[in-house]
Amino acid sequence: MEQINLSQSLVNQLLSVLKEHDRQCENELVASQYMAAVIGFIASRSISGLKDRKTFIAELSAFIQYVAHDIGKDAGHKSSEINDSAFGIWKPDNDG
Repeated sequence: MEQINLSQSLVNQLLSVLKEHDRQCENELVASQYMAAVIGFIASRSISGLKDRKTFIAELSAFIQYVAHDIGKDAGHKSSEINDSAFGIWKPDNDG
């Protein structure tokens, strides 16, 4: 996977767009369902083979777990060390 720049600002912007679309997205778990649906939508249009699509989705699922674990283990603390051996390199940008 490519290196990405995830920030609180980006997350807030995405959530804002979803809330404008559907007020139920005030609940971030509902917003997460929308984001998952968008991933499925994009994957279905961008990856032609079912096997490749399933592999891509499985890799994203593992990446989601990696990010959630990393954020969860240091909740409230800036993460300075990230094990980048798993799925790409994710470095939080704590700008917001």
